Amino acid sequence: MVKPKNILARKRLLVLLAVVLGLACISILDNLGTVAQVGTTTAVVGISKTPTDSPTAAQIDVAVREAISLAGGLPSSIGPGKKIVIQQNLVQAGWPSGSGVVPNIQVIRTVVKMCIEMGAEPDNIIICEGAASYRDGSGMGGYTDRQMTLKALNDVGIDLDCDLWMEDVDGTHIARCIDANNVGTVYPNYPGYSGPYNSTYVTRIEKPGFLISRAYYVPNIIAQCDVLIRIPVLKNHNLAGTTGALKLAFGIAPTDIYHYPGLNYYKWALLHQQSWGYDELTTNARGMADMTYCRPPDFVVCDGLVGVTNGPVGSGGYVNIISPKMACIIAGSDPVAVDTVHTLAMGYNVSSIPGLARAADLGLGTNDPGKIEIRGYHLKDIRRNFPAHGCGTVGDNTPPTLGGLTIPEGVHVCGQLTVGPTNFYDANPGICKGELYIDGILQDSNDSSANGYKTSWLVTNQSEGAHTLTYTLYDKMLNETSLSRTIYVHRGDPILAAQALPDGTAVSLGTVIFTGTTPAIDNNTFFVSSPDGLRGLRVRYGGAAPNLTPGQKIAVYGTLSTNGGQRYLNCTSYTIYGIGNPVKPRYFQNRFLGGAALNAYTPGVYNPVGPYNLGCLVKTSGRIISTGADYFFITDGSITTNRDGINGLKIKCGSIDKPEVGSYITVVGLSCCEYDGSAVRRMIVVRSASDINIH
Repeated sequence: MVKPKNILARKRLLVLLAVVLGLACISILDNLGTVAQVGTTTAVVGISKTPTDSPTAAQIDVAVREAISLAGGLPSSIGPGKKIVIQQNLVQAGWPSGSGVVPNIQVIRTVVKMCIEMGAEPDNIIICEGAASYRDGSGMGGYTDRQMTLKALNDVGIDLDCDLWMEDVDGTHIARCIDANNVGTVYPNYPGYSGPYNSTYVTRIEKPGFLISRAYYVPNIIAQCDVLIRIPVLKNHNLAGTTGALKLAFGIAPTDIYHYPGLNYYKWALLHQQSWGYDELTTNARGMADMTYCRPPDFVVCDGLVGVTNGPVGSGGYVNIISPKMACIIAGSDPVAVDTVHTLAMGYNVSSIPGLARAADLGLGTNDPGKIEIRGYHLKDIRRNFPAHGCGTVGDNTPPTLGGLTIPEGVHVCGQLTVGPTNFYDANPGICKGELYIDGILQDSNDSSANGYKTSWLVTNQSEGAHTLTYTLYDKMLNETSLSRTIYVHRGDPILAAQALPDGTAVSLGTVIFTGTTPAIDNNTFFVSSPDGLRGLRVRYGGAAPNLTPGQKIAVYGTLSTNGGQRYLNCTSYTIYGIGNPVKPRYFQNRFLGGAALNAYTPGVYNPVGPYNLGCLVKTSGRIISTGADYFFITDGSITTNRDGINGLKIKCGSIDKPEVGSYITVVGLSCCEYDGSAVRRMIVVRSASDINIH
């Protein structure tokens, strides 16, 4: 029989477990869709491709889901009770799905269904956009000049029943439709008349930082939604150069307010009218940035399946399409980054598209290719050479020159690796970043010319043995050149792993802790240690030893060697990282210093006692028994002539003042050794006068 007290204890345990599991689930849900960039990048863009340029609906569904997943997933805030707005490019009524002017219906359908899969209800998913005009020669089809959006919804296949509901392939309602153009009535010409407007339909937005000094009016559902997803189409534009997520912001501008003077459609008064002191292109660029700033999108899915080269709507009702078609999907949470990739995919200079720069000025994202991490397919895999159009100018497509890498073939990686380019060059438009891949997986990215685009990699869960390292150098058009090396990974303590390798081995070692320089040896030598102080290594640099604070984290690269019985790294380069905790010296009796051989490549001292400790920061004590030019001997009675062939422990101090013979001292220094003609003897090398404490 279970006692009542035990039952109560079990109930409490069950409650505690439920709370822990609940918190774990919350943590997991909070991390859905998060994006962790590598290196110096600030944005992630996913690129997927369809297997052909005439894909099936199922193939498009797979590509959309893949691009979204690569970019980190749709916003995790999507769920029950949340208002989700999906805005797609319906620039003109009369264009069908697959035309390249408007999105493919399957792209829209997949995004809607992914929201439903995350818990959003169809009644809370809203398709909202406002068409600007009718396609040349298509006719109005019984619709009025204020019903262009309704026709466009039908033409694309969103609302086939004309009931303001989007239907799935089986006719099921999966999202509501709202015409962004409709404000209840057509208002007088803007900006001659600039309000008030019917607040039942629109919200007035005015923010500090707008690039044009004016208020903007957007549909209430846009201003009030929990999540905004934009679905632009990859095409160029006869004014703005490109038309992507940023320019799509004009799609939510109501034609009832911003119409062309004397007409009930177009959005001319907002996009093109030069009433604020700027030319047409500048007005357009600043306006799209402002409109995006009104309500920035939470995610962008760019339909790059086709590729219109005389966009946005062609000429005379016809468009020119790139051959072969783009056959890609581009996705990300940074609208500026997605549009930047969109621009580069068409072969245009980012600098020629002012809308990108203006949006970046407002903090809406990055237009710097060096700051964008592209996942999935590389830009080179989807790039086409679009003709110059509008302000878009054709960029360079020559990859940068990459002569070599800072590491050779066959380097052994003990903990950490730093690698950068050598003999690299790109005249136009210039280098923007380097990326480091291990076995095809991106590990680091660096856009800094100040340190030569060097990248780093910390060994984590990779297996021991051979791996393929690839370093890729990009120019600002994301043209790329790569070089690969075979490297050998060693797990465990970096110093211990390095000491198990033979002399002549090229080693990348880190991160380790800097323990100090030793002027008593020379001006080129310094020492590094494991954080716990159990492993240490002597390092000899090709120039002056770095002047660092003990505790500094550092990675070193060079070739292993041995001198006077002590292993050291003949260092050709080092990389400084953040500050760590200074290593605490470990106390040893005189005779225990140096220690026994570690392995066949790493010998110990003569007549050793205890484990190998050469290279470590140590402490010992004793009475001074003799002095020399740059050294003195101490004894604590543990080293004798009869047993060790020498009386006492040598302390190498260089030009530091030596205490008087007979003094009792405690000394801190680096555990070293030297060959005295007959044997490898223990020795401590001090770093400074403060290492010697006279009692």
